[in-house]
Amino acid sequence: MAATRETYAMADITERIEIVRPAAEVFAYLDDLTHAVAWQESALQVAVEGIPTRIGTRVTERRRVPGGDQEVTYEVTEREPGRGLAFSGRGGPLGISVRFAVTPRGPDTCTVEVQFSFRAGGMARFVLPMVRREAGNHAPDDLRRLKALLEAG
Repeated sequence: MAATRETYAMADITERIEIVRPAAEVFAYLDDLTHAVAWQESALQVAVEGIPTRIGTRVTERRRVPGGDQEVTYEVTEREPGRGLAFSGRGGPLGISVRFAVTPRGPDTCTVEVQFSFRAGGMARFVLPMVRREAGNHAPDDLRRLKALLEAG
């Protein structure tokens, strides 16, 4: 295949955790995007344009990343109340898509799954392995913090 002007490299991560809380409560917590600073280690600040969350809601976050703080802007692209939401955006030369799925496992238990997809074109594709490694290292700890917050009531 011939190379094009924009060549993309992708990296994907999937993590999941069981939380002993009703799925509706877990979704409601995730659906308030400002809560990210409470359970995501790299999230320093979140500004949401358009509350309540809906498709098209725009969010700007400041995150701690290797090399310094980075502003990331994204837009909610999917939202199924009680079940999940997804968003997509850019932070510098990298694109990211994130999808949260909340699956009931009984009346008081659910599974939260998060999927990250990263995109990079041009020279940015060379930093993609480091970005993936950092996200892969943080995601399990972030989900454990989410679980602890929600299960504490």
